[in-house]
Amino acid sequence: MRGIAVLFLATGAAAQAEDRLPLRFMEGGYCRADFDQPPPPQKFYRRGGCKKFVSNSLHFTRRGTTSMRDVECKFSHVKKIRKNVFQVQADCIDSHSVVSEPEKFTLFFELEILPFGLLLTDLPEG
Repeated sequence: MRGIAVLFLATGAAAQAEDRLPLRFMEGGYCRADFDQPPPPQKFYRRGGCKKFVSNSLHFTRRGTTSMRDVECKFSHVKKIRKNVFQVQADCIDSHSVVSEPEKFTLFFELEILPFGLLLTDLPEG
Protein backbone atom coordinates (compact mmCIF):
# COMPACT_ATOMS: atom_id res chain seq x y z
CA MET A 1 0.00 0.00 0.00
CA ARG A 2 2.82 2.41 0.84
CA GLY A 3 4.41 1.73 -2.57
CA ILE A 4 1.18 2.67 -4.34
CA ALA A 5 0.97 5.91 -2.37
CA VAL A 6 4.57 6.77 -3.23
CA LEU A 7 3.96 5.95 -6.91
CA PHE A 8 0.78 8.08 -6.87
CA LEU A 9 2.64 11.00 -5.32
CA ALA A 10 5.56 10.67 -7.73
CA THR A 11 3.37 10.51 -10.84
CA GLY A 12 1.14 13.32 -9.55
CA ALA A 13 4.18 15.52 -8.91
CA ALA A 14 5.57 14.74 -12.37
CA ALA A 15 2.27 15.62 -14.05
CA GLN A 16 1.98 18.79 -12.00
CA ALA A 17 5.54 19.88 -12.84
CA GLU A 18 4.90 19.25 -16.54
CA ASP A 19 1.76 21.39 -16.53
CA ARG A 20 3.21 24.45 -14.82
CA LEU A 21 3.58 27.75 -16.56
CA PRO A 22 7.22 28.73 -17.17
CA LEU A 23 7.57 31.56 -14.67
CA ARG A 24 10.86 32.96 -15.98
CA PHE A 25 9.28 33.63 -19.37
CA MET A 26 6.07 35.28 -18.25
CA GLU A 27 6.12 36.71 -14.72
CA GLY A 28 5.66 40.46 -14.55
CA GLY A 29 3.55 43.34 -15.76
CA TYR A 30 1.72 43.45 -19.08
CA CYS A 31 -0.45 45.98 -20.89
CA ARG A 32 -3.43 45.43 -23.19
CA ALA A 33 -3.61 48.37 -25.55
CA ASP A 34 -7.06 49.39 -26.75
CA PHE A 35 -5.71 49.60 -30.29
CA ASP A 36 -3.91 47.12 -32.54
CA GLN A 37 -5.63 44.09 -31.01
CA PRO A 38 -6.23 40.76 -32.76
CA PRO A 39 -9.87 39.90 -33.51
CA PRO A 40 -12.00 38.51 -30.64
CA PRO A 41 -11.82 36.16 -28.82
CA GLN A 42 -8.09 36.96 -28.65
CA LYS A 43 -6.34 39.60 -26.55
CA PHE A 44 -2.66 40.54 -26.73
CA TYR A 45 -0.79 41.78 -23.66
CA ARG A 46 2.56 43.43 -24.36
CA ARG A 47 5.29 43.04 -21.74
CA GLY A 48 5.61 46.15 -19.56
CA GLY A 49 3.20 48.31 -17.66
CA CYS A 50 0.56 50.59 -19.13
CA LYS A 51 1.47 54.26 -18.99
CA LYS A 52 -1.56 55.77 -20.68
CA PHE A 53 -4.31 53.28 -19.76
CA VAL A 54 -3.28 51.99 -16.34
CA SER A 55 -6.58 50.12 -15.94
CA ASN A 56 -5.50 47.81 -18.82
CA SER A 57 -2.54 46.51 -16.77
CA LEU A 58 -2.24 42.89 -15.67
CA HIS A 59 0.43 41.29 -13.50
CA PHE A 60 1.07 37.62 -14.28
CA THR A 61 2.64 35.00 -12.04
CA ARG A 62 2.79 31.23 -12.41
CA ARG A 63 -0.22 30.98 -10.10
CA GLY A 64 -2.50 33.73 -11.41
CA THR A 65 -3.11 37.35 -12.32
CA THR A 66 -4.01 40.61 -10.64
CA SER A 67 -5.35 43.68 -12.41
CA MET A 68 -5.70 47.37 -11.76
CA ARG A 69 -9.47 46.80 -11.94
CA ASP A 70 -9.49 44.89 -8.62
CA VAL A 71 -9.81 41.49 -10.28
CA GLU A 72 -7.65 38.66 -8.97
CA CYS A 73 -7.53 35.25 -10.68
CA LYS A 74 -5.88 32.07 -9.47
CA PHE A 75 -5.02 29.42 -12.02
CA SER A 76 -6.88 26.30 -10.87
CA HIS A 77 -5.95 24.11 -13.84
CA VAL A 78 -3.11 24.39 -16.35
CA LYS A 79 -2.59 21.97 -19.23
CA LYS A 80 0.31 22.25 -21.67
CA ILE A 81 -0.89 21.85 -25.26
CA ARG A 82 2.39 22.44 -27.09
CA LYS A 83 5.55 24.46 -26.59
CA ASN A 84 4.65 27.80 -24.96
CA VAL A 85 0.88 27.18 -25.31
CA PHE A 86 -1.30 26.28 -22.32
CA GLN A 87 -4.99 25.83 -21.61
CA VAL A 88 -5.85 27.58 -18.35
CA GLN A 89 -8.82 27.59 -16.02
CA ALA A 90 -8.80 30.55 -13.64
CA ASP A 91 -11.02 31.15 -10.63
CA CYS A 92 -11.49 34.88 -10.25
CA ILE A 93 -12.86 37.43 -7.78
CA ASP A 94 -13.92 40.92 -8.83
CA SER A 95 -13.63 43.02 -5.66
CA HIS A 96 -14.75 46.12 -7.54
CA SER A 97 -18.08 44.56 -8.46
CA VAL A 98 -21.20 46.75 -8.53
CA VAL A 99 -23.01 44.24 -6.31
CA SER A 100 -22.48 44.36 -2.56
CA GLU A 101 -20.42 41.14 -2.41
CA PRO A 102 -17.29 40.45 -4.44
CA GLU A 103 -18.27 38.65 -7.64
CA LYS A 104 -16.77 35.20 -8.27
CA PHE A 105 -16.42 33.76 -11.77
CA THR A 106 -14.34 31.27 -13.77
CA LEU A 107 -12.41 31.97 -16.97
CA PHE A 108 -11.21 29.45 -19.54
CA PHE A 109 -8.54 30.55 -21.98
CA GLU A 110 -5.55 29.49 -24.04
CA LEU A 111 -2.33 31.27 -23.13
CA GLU A 112 0.49 31.53 -25.67
CA ILE A 113 3.82 32.91 -24.48
CA LEU A 114 5.34 35.05 -27.23
CA PRO A 115 8.71 36.88 -27.30
CA PHE A 116 7.16 40.30 -26.59
CA GLY A 117 3.99 39.41 -24.73
CA LEU A 118 1.14 37.03 -24.06
CA LEU A 119 -1.72 36.07 -26.39
CA LEU A 120 -4.92 35.04 -24.59
CA THR A 121 -7.72 33.33 -26.45
CA ASP A 122 -11.03 33.00 -24.61
CA LEU A 123 -12.45 29.48 -24.65
CA PRO A 124 -15.98 28.26 -23.99
CA GLU A 125 -16.57 26.94 -20.48
CA GLY A 126 -15.25 23.49 -19.71
